[in-house]
Amino acid sequence: MKKNSISSANTFFLKQDYTKAFDLYNNLIASKDNPAFCSFMAGKCLILLDKKSEGYTYYKSALMFDDSNALVNREVENFM
Repeated sequence: MKKNSISSANTFFLKQDYTKAFDLYNNLIASKDNPAFCSFMAGKCLILLDKKSEGYTYYKSALMFDDSNALVNREVENFM
């Protein structure tokens, strides 16, 4: 079920429905389901919705999660 939730969020993201994708990623962060990735993607949704300062906050928080997601850490650090 967890993969379906991330999959659903990714589907909304790919369909460019960033508001729904953000809501799903945010719920996944709260449930601690791959929080670094979901925080990164939630930030990306906000940036694409022209809410850049809020998006950067999510990017920064993605770095704070200790879930050994080196890819997300590298992507965020490169972006910042």
